[in-house]
Amino acid sequence: MSFLRGIQFTHETALKMHYDYDDFTSVLGTRIKALRKDRGWTQMQMTRDFGYYLSHWQNIETGRKMSLETLLRVANTFDITLDELLHGIRRRMGVGFGSKGAHLSPPKTTAKKK
Repeated sequence: MSFLRGIQFTHETALKMHYDYDDFTSVLGTRIKALRKDRGWTQMQMTRDFGYYLSHWQNIETGRKMSLETLLRVANTFDITLDELLHGIRRRMGVGFGSKGAHLSPPKTTAKKK
């Protein structure tokens, strides 16, 4: 992978926690589906409320299509916080999706002035 060329992966980099994109979206879609079913709502009711096509809503529940706007609308519809919606989605050890952190320096600690 050419975009990884020149990145130094160290033991420290490899042990960082990360979210796996496919796992994250799959678990989130399953959670959204469970919330809908717990309230006795159908997919058709959701599509009418959200203004989405049925296929779009089905993609949300299978974790194939979600935007930040959709996440906010879901949280508002089910009257839960984003923290509650995302709670418990597991992270893994190793190199993950997005930034690898290889070029980022550790956060600096600043001493409090008295």
